[in-house]
Amino acid sequence: LLALNLAFMVVWTVLDPMYWKRTQSCGSDEFTSYGACFVGKGEMSTFMVSMVAAVNFSAVILATVQAFKARQINTAFSESSYVALAMGSILQVFLVSAPLTLLVHDNPPATFFVLSGIITVVCLSVLLFIFAPKVHAHLSSVDPESKLTRESL
Repeated sequence: LLALNLAFMVVWTVLDPMYWKRTQSCGSDEFTSYGACFVGKGEMSTFMVSMVAAVNFSAVILATVQAFKARQINTAFSESSYVALAMGSILQVFLVSAPLTLLVHDNPPATFFVLSGIITVVCLSVLLFIFAPKVHAHLSSVDPESKLTRESL
């Protein structure tokens, strides 16, 4: 997955790099403008965006399928239910954020806010679904003596 993403990004950067464009705001004076980076102008950028999206989306789907297949394994040895919840959360964020991103693409502050929110929700959902059960299991399986020692500190 990393190798495919790296290869696609390198080819994309070499053949059709991003460019900077400054745009004047509608109905404003000549001093009010904003700039943004845009993907390349050719067809290669469209192809590379679709390839990167397809590879990463298929990785999420495959991980969800594998977690579903491993759901019958004893919970003491398996985290498949938590991985499935994390993958389902990523899928849900993708389905909600794709149209939202298209709606705000011409408003830089809104685009920044939406993309920052997407990154935050995806990272937090993965971290919480994977690590919160481990922390809970660790805290609930601590000896009573060590629990007293920890509470006294």
